[in-house]
Amino acid sequence: MEDNEIIQLYWERNETAVYETKNKYSRFLFHIAGAILQNRQDMEEAENDTYLRVWNAIPTDRPAHFSAYLAKIMRRICIDIYRKQTAEKRGGSEYEVSLEELEECVSDSGDPADEAQMRTLSRDIDRFLDTLPSRDRYIFIHRYFFAETIIEIAESLHLTQNNVKVILSRTRKKMKTFLVQEGYE
Repeated sequence: MEDNEIIQLYWERNETAVYETKNKYSRFLFHIAGAILQNRQDMEEAENDTYLRVWNAIPTDRPAHFSAYLAKIMRRICIDIYRKQTAEKRGGSEYEVSLEELEECVSDSGDPADEAQMRTLSRDIDRFLDTLPSRDRYIFIHRYFFAETIIEIAESLHLTQNNVKVILSRTRKKMKTFLVQEGYE
């Protein structure tokens, strides 16, 4: 079933929408969850919570890119679960490793409540990503949004792991320079 048909089912409040979403996107959502969470039960909980959030949100939202919409919701839910689980101790998940890599580019200002600044930063990062060649953008997004491993990215693009690491390192340096020029420190 096409995405616009699934979205229409949500708009009609037809419960088949959830079934069709699960049928089409379950593997995709599990891939996202698996990169952040290490427990299958948590992954299933995140998937179900995603379907519920989509069910509750779509009558007011009409996403242009349904898969990206689902990915964003799933990722937020997984991050919330991850934060709850690691509030007292830090683990060695791929998500944690990818965040540590980005710390050199974007440091925490100490004021996480400043949502307007975060939205501006998000827009600026999007503008930066638009300047990258498609391969480098793919690598960056799959590493830092989907929290994929270096091995997974290298295999999907038929590159060496070292090549992916070098591209990520150079991209982080470029992003840091870009953000400094935009007024971030």
